[in-house]
Amino acid sequence: MKINSKTRSYERRREISGIIFILPWLIGLAVFFIRPIFSSLYYSFSEVNIDNGIVINYVGLAQYRELLTEDTEFLPSLFDAFKQIITDVPLILALSLFIALLLNQEFYGRTLARAVFFLPVIVASGIVLTLFSQDSFASGMMSENTNSALFGAYGLESMLQKMNLPSDIISGLTGVVNNVFNIVWQSGIQILLFLSGLQSIPQSFYEAASIEGANGWLSFWKITFPTLMPTMLVAIVYSIIDSFTYYANPVIKLIDTAYLGNMRFGYASAISWLYFLFIMIILALVFLFVGRSVKYRS
Repeated sequence: MKINSKTRSYERRREISGIIFILPWLIGLAVFFIRPIFSSLYYSFSEVNIDNGIVINYVGLAQYRELLTEDTEFLPSLFDAFKQIITDVPLILALSLFIALLLNQEFYGRTLARAVFFLPVIVASGIVLTLFSQDSFASGMMSENTNSALFGAYGLESMLQKMNLPSDIISGLTGVVNNVFNIVWQSGIQILLFLSGLQSIPQSFYEAASIEGANGWLSFWKITFPTLMPTMLVAIVYSIIDSFTYYANPVIKLIDTAYLGNMRFGYASAISWLYFLFIMIILALVFLFVGRSVKYRS
């Protein structure tokens, strides 16, 4: 089929609009981030000391070898971070999709409800997270600390123990309940993504399915879910990156300790780059296994 000049012109305008849209980000990346990124990479191969100025001594792979063979905290922290995304990301995605489906319905107060669920994204600036991290009660709720009594699952844990369930099941269920505040707090962007995806599905799809006799459950699995797969991929990538860069993440805490606590700037850079490589591997696996099932509508 031939593509006429009007179609090419329209596609070209869309490409130009996309470039203009991301141009401020590209300029900010070039001006503020490119040099620090390469400086951080160089520091990871060096010992950096601040003594009447920045003193850099090149040590090669010594800090990476120390991380992988001598540091007793890095690999366990990396495993904990990976375990955290395995447990949290599916819950965040499921909750976000469920809430988006509810918020996509017609009901009184829908705008207010949408604002309430998106509120954590608005207030979660650096200073707010700093204040939360310094408050023991808020920090406990956001870090899955079972000592936070308001969101603790003490009654549920006692009930499950009386049912003689295995300890692994009990700890898994109570862990989910204890982490409710944190899961809801991290779901704002994903809810917005799914809500946008739902509103982009043509209503004619559901009308045709209804004429063919499909109920709501069948329409969800045959129309809604497959159509949302591109949005699902974006939400998965965002959720993984957000979990890996969350201030309560054990590796992020380890980087802060090395950088601010021990003043080992080069060592903190080495941790950051190994952590970055690990994140890239996880995202590559996501695109390999999830990306291939995504079908895009033209």
